[in-house]
Amino acid sequence: MSDFRYKQTTIANKRVLIIEFRRVHLDLYYDEPRFATSDISFQYWFWENGDIEVRFGHIFIDESIFKPGLGCKRRIDPETQAYGPMIISIANWDNTEIINISGNLDDNPVIDYDADFDSLGGLVYIPQKNTVVRFKKATSATTQAIQNKPIPNLVTDVLIVPEDLSYQKYAIYDMAGRLMCSGDQRTSIDTGMLAAGYYVLKLRAGHAMYAYKFLKQ
Repeated sequence: MSDFRYKQTTIANKRVLIIEFRRVHLDLYYDEPRFATSDISFQYWFWENGDIEVRFGHIFIDESIFKPGLGCKRRIDPETQAYGPMIISIANWDNTEIINISGNLDDNPVIDYDADFDSLGGLVYIPQKNTVVRFKKATSATTQAIQNKPIPNLVTDVLIVPEDLSYQKYAIYDMAGRLMCSGDQRTSIDTGMLAAGYYVLKLRAGHAMYAYKFLKQ
């Protein structure tokens, strides 16, 4: 749930597309009236030279579901104390290359990220209003070979990754975009903790991120 708008303009002789999201509610808590005031406002700026900026506006998250340094509470359950980062991402149209904003942005910096930025991160601190994060266009080519490897799309308790598939990091997200687990390269990933349903496996290989949808039985 959010207010969405966009515009194209020219600033300092460079064209830019600005997409603005106002009052984006956390989907995990949208049906809880007491969290109705928790929301995030931000803008994506797409410059004609390929640079991308994320500009944060007003952000408020109820203190009962957010702890600085830990992030947001995973579930609406008073006995559950699992917290995780808020994930705000930039991705291409098919989610095969994804990069997430990460770290403590409380000092209101303008940050230049290169292609080696850790794409399995997230925010565990709330950025100040007017904080700007800038992503520079990658200058190196990425390999597409990993996309041609078959990945199981039906899983019970273990997801088998081909032994000859080269990647550095993996992460599994539910269909709401919540991070369920992550780790370094391996040929088998334990999915026993996952409830039945659809998930997305994301593999980072060099400068690229590739996504595969699978069903946990």
